[in-house]
Amino acid sequence: MKRILPLLLLAAALLTSCGKSYDLHSPDGRMTVHIERAPLSYTLSYDGTTVAAPSELALMLADSVVWSGGRCLGLK
Repeated sequence: MKRILPLLLLAAALLTSCGKSYDLHSPDGRMTVHIERAPLSYTLSYDGTTVAAPSELALMLADSVVWSGGRCLGLK
């Protein structure tokens, strides 16, 4: 999962200029990350079986500002 986080953050940044959802596939096609734009969330599947249900993404910046759901949630 630690290896997927940078990929999810990159995909989330790209989604601001893309459609409402996006699918990322592993090279062998067994793992799929489905990213929804609104609300910003992801679902992880392996061999067609969902292993991580739709989960909302949040981001804590270096200045401790927490962003989630497209809005600032305040300082942590």
